[in-house]
Amino acid sequence: MCKVHHKLIDDQPLKYTVSNLQEIKQDHIDWVNKNLSPDADKQKDEEKYALYVDKWIELADINNWKAWTSGVFAGGQPSISKNKLDKLKELNVYLLSRVWPKRYENLEFAFINLRIVLTDFINVFEKYKAKTGSDDDITYYTEKIYKTNGYLEQKQYQEALDRFNFQVDLVQDLGLELTRSANYLCDQIRKYLMYSFRTEEGVLLIEYGPNMNFQWTTVRAEFHKTDRDFVNYPGLRKFMETRRHRGAGFGNGVREEYFPIRFE
Repeated sequence: MCKVHHKLIDDQPLKYTVSNLQEIKQDHIDWVNKNLSPDADKQKDEEKYALYVDKWIELADINNWKAWTSGVFAGGQPSISKNKLDKLKELNVYLLSRVWPKRYENLEFAFINLRIVLTDFINVFEKYKAKTGSDDDITYYTEKIYKTNGYLEQKQYQEALDRFNFQVDLVQDLGLELTRSANYLCDQIRKYLMYSFRTEEGVLLIEYGPNMNFQWTTVRAEFHKTDRDFVNYPGLRKFMETRRHRGAGFGNGVREEYFPIRFE
């Protein structure tokens, strides 16, 4: 006891009996055990989450996000290196197979939501995929399906051009949604695991262009509402219908040729 409380107790022997003092002591011990002692299970769960975060950072190349996604938004013809696309596929399977501790529901939701967006991003990108480069340096890009070696009637040409433009817009819109989902995941990591996560680097940005003046535009892609009902990716069809309401975007409308969508 400090001298103040020591005197307070000694001056009131009827109030501060032995049993009363023992009860106060036990209450304090219980508080310390509950609030200050390490929680072994909690620590194990957070270490598991941290492993998942590290793997996500690696496979999604978070530290170079703007650089590698610039190909998705560049020049009206999305492109991704084979190495990067393979890493994204690996991340997709990795997140699908995780054993979740079920401690931080919103953090797990953010991981799972991002994986679902990633699945559609990969599948849609591969719908009209061509490749260029040598075997050890392959880049995939969206094929200009309206260009052929043969003759196309004007109607056929316009239909192919419309399909191409729709594809480009959809890939880019899914790239935006993937960025918004990644930034939401960063928010949850800061909330539940590490408050300083990426505070120095800042949010993930995307860059698209060039425009008619040969300039690039940098965009901060985040959800303008952060409640889970809004953040929750609604599936490809609903996303096509509502993408203009989820933030910055490129296209609109629905094309039935994307359903069902399964590509190797």
